[in-house]
Amino acid sequence: KNNNCHNRKLLSSFLQSVVTSIDTSSNVQIALLSHQGGSKAKTFREWRQSWLVAQYAAEAGLLLTDVSPYLPDYNLSSYRGQDRPFHTCDKASLYEFMKIRNGNCLKESGEVVAVSRDIQLCCCHELHVILPQFDFTWDVEGIVRRVVPEGIRVEVPLRDRFITEEGIVEAYFVVYCGERLPLTRVDVESYREDLGVEVEKIVRLRRGRRGGAVSRPFPYSVMERLLEKHLKNWKYLKRHRCVEGIQTK
Repeated sequence: KNNNCHNRKLLSSFLQSVVTSIDTSSNVQIALLSHQGGSKAKTFREWRQSWLVAQYAAEAGLLLTDVSPYLPDYNLSSYRGQDRPFHTCDKASLYEFMKIRNGNCLKESGEVVAVSRDIQLCCCHELHVILPQFDFTWDVEGIVRRVVPEGIRVEVPLRDRFITEEGIVEAYFVVYCGERLPLTRVDVESYREDLGVEVEKIVRLRRGRRGGAVSRPFPYSVMERLLEKHLKNWKYLKRHRCVEGIQTK
């Protein structure tokens, strides 16, 4: 029970099975301790040590739509085969999932379900382009939004510009979030490829940055820590590998 790989395998197998047995008007509810679910983790360590429930649900085609406090109203007995209760520590959470219908998660009333931002599952990657001139401007966020389906929210929270031997480089940190659709790493790799094709119609991609790696899925709740990490990486890049760093607006 202390080895998360077995817990994750059980959880993944259950979700893959249940998705074939429910219709689009049903939802799936799983009660877990807060540290087990991971969807409200504050650090990557907390997320990686969890059962990754939102990630395995998305791989099964289910969207995590809500996380709420859970107070069991039955006798919690037979913990590890002994006649004593499970230790919930008053921090159990109920995870609710829905199946996609007509490209969205819909309530019985037909209303589209939009997931709270703090529990959305996300992936990210960097995009580095060579600008033809210093004052060149273009709508990178608009291009990203054109290559993703409705229901996937896009953010570009970081961008920077610096000079290398290749010329004027502009770097973007692109984040995709599952707001109304399940999001997987495979999905985002496809979006990234389509984005590269569209970008090269306007500017050149930086050499060695074609097909930049897509991150593993993570909850939006760890975004602040992730941005801090990438800012440090870009500062290092400017200091050690660039001809000149340029302060962006």
